[in-house]
Amino acid sequence: MNIAAKKIFAGIAGTALAVAPTATFSQEAANSNDAQVTLASTAAVNILSDADRPANSWVRENPAGIAVSIRLGRETQVPPQTIESVLRQDFANNRFSNLQFFFEQGTGRATSVAYHRRNYVDGPFTLVESRNAVSRVAGQHQFEMANNLN
Repeated sequence: MNIAAKKIFAGIAGTALAVAPTATFSQEAANSNDAQVTLASTAAVNILSDADRPANSWVRENPAGIAVSIRLGRETQVPPQTIESVLRQDFANNRFSNLQFFFEQGTGRATSVAYHRRNYVDGPFTLVESRNAVSRVAGQHQFEMANNLN
């Protein structure tokens, strides 16, 4: 993982974006050991075969909330717990906390994130794009809820 990516997901959420707003999460070609390390680091979260279906189901049952589906890339070295923690903090900074996270292990190189809300799915986003989208997604969802839209 490059240094900018490590900074984005280390420490407090907002500080890192000011340092590297256009950082990418690409990294040097991963060898088979890297893939094994990434898979092993998911032990503390429930890895599903498909994160989108349960995210869609959850948001139907909890229309005031936002479900976050995360497809972990095989070259992403950011632990799922860190991704969840940082995104929770980003949403909290936008006065929103009704979130549920769903993870799956993807076959692609990069991790992708989608936000499921009421009748919409925003994304998929890269990790950096997902952080940049939080303010818009949270604000739009709060506006729709306050005005009883959808």
